[in-house]
Amino acid sequence: MSDSEAAGRSFARRLRVLAHLQPLLDIEHDKNRAARAGGANRSWDAYDMRLLQVSAFDAIAAEYGLHPEGGVPRTSVEAAIGAQAARSAPGRTSAEHAEVATWLIDRLLNVGYAARGFDVPWINPADYTRADLRVVALYETLTSDGEVRLHADEAALNLTLAGLDLDLEDRQIAAEAVLRAQIESGRWSQAEQSAAMAQRMAVEYRNRLDRYLRSVERDLRDIDWEADVEAVIEDALAHIEGRVRALHQLSDHATQLAEDVDPASRTQAASVVRLVGDTLQHLLALQRHILAARSRFRAAQVAQGFAISLAVGKVHLHDDVFKPLLSMPPVQVAELAPALVTRSVGVTAPIVLSLAVLADVLLARPREREEAFVDVDLGDLEEIGNPFERFDDDTWAKARSLMAQLGPEPLALSVLVSGADDDVALLVALCSMRCWGERGSSETRDPMLVGIAAIESGMDLSLDRFTVPDLLLSRSPGGADAAR
Repeated sequence: MSDSEAAGRSFARRLRVLAHLQPLLDIEHDKNRAARAGGANRSWDAYDMRLLQVSAFDAIAAEYGLHPEGGVPRTSVEAAIGAQAARSAPGRTSAEHAEVATWLIDRLLNVGYAARGFDVPWINPADYTRADLRVVALYETLTSDGEVRLHADEAALNLTLAGLDLDLEDRQIAAEAVLRAQIESGRWSQAEQSAAMAQRMAVEYRNRLDRYLRSVERDLRDIDWEADVEAVIEDALAHIEGRVRALHQLSDHATQLAEDVDPASRTQAASVVRLVGDTLQHLLALQRHILAARSRFRAAQVAQGFAISLAVGKVHLHDDVFKPLLSMPPVQVAELAPALVTRSVGVTAPIVLSLAVLADVLLARPREREEAFVDVDLGDLEEIGNPFERFDDDTWAKARSLMAQLGPEPLALSVLVSGADDDVALLVALCSMRCWGERGSSETRDPMLVGIAAIESGMDLSLDRFTVPDLLLSRSPGGADAAR
């Protein structure tokens, strides 16, 4: 399976999840219609049908497999829903709680329709054909003694269990465990989807930590470093260390198993190994980013310590002004409101212009404009039009003799000028910089520099109060003949 096919299957699976949600959400909108069927003035607004549905699925999941012939007795599920309904609306009667529980189960079973489940309009993302997708929430079976048992569809249970409030770190650990089990059992197609999900969670974790570190770096003065930031950094580094170690082992294990897979699964196995490697690179990059955070925070602390703060405190207009104002007695509000409202609104222009003010503005003498520029004291600075003008003929001659020593083998600038006086060394460095800027000086008109190529070595060279790159210089054979 190619990467595009795997991505298409993942997209279709998430689209089916949304399709399964639709009939469950429609129940919330249908509750008052069912309530008015028993009386025009009845209302079930006190009940949240989404909460009651979760209670129903939890009751089924808690007792699943405990009964001999499978399923969960309907009476047990109705009792669990009724108990949750009683907590939601304690002022209502127990008979209404039981009625709500019975109606909800019938609605999840789609009682009144011949087919089991709901038909949801569906678009196949592979070819964009329209069809009806059969969505099943609950279904019933009968035991040998005639008892009704309720079963929850696997997709509906997975949908509710996927909403568990797990931290991102816990979800990463769980995803790695699932991925390891799928790899060891040879389910490479499912492992590919799990590896892609683990990669997305690693990117999500990296973005979340990056947002937090950026917010801390923007203003360090309002942060408790030891209690907040240091704890977050230590926990993040410990979590990343565990994930990197686990992914290293998982990558090696997947690579060994991928060598012996059948040809039909070889592409998927290679994709799993690649996705695990990409996830590992994301986490290693995040680890380097966090390790460098302390030095960035120290630099930001120095910059913010000398910065002039213009903040005067944040005032929330609704919570800090209008809400306390509305809770005061009317007499006190009448005294304070005009002053507060006047300061809260912007400046407004008068509807009618003042004729006297307008006349004063028009008749006023124009002000003399100040000079746009001021004289700058240059002190003892010496104007140099060309930096090469400071060197005499003798210095130029010595520089030419040094440059003539260059051959095809690269020679460091520091080695070339070692032993030369400061002016000669500086002149050779400036000429070398010209070669560096002219990309090998193949088009230069200076005979001394013809054919010289200069590249960076990553080191610096300090000369006569100047610091220049310690370039690697070489001259082509044709350039040497032209220089002579």
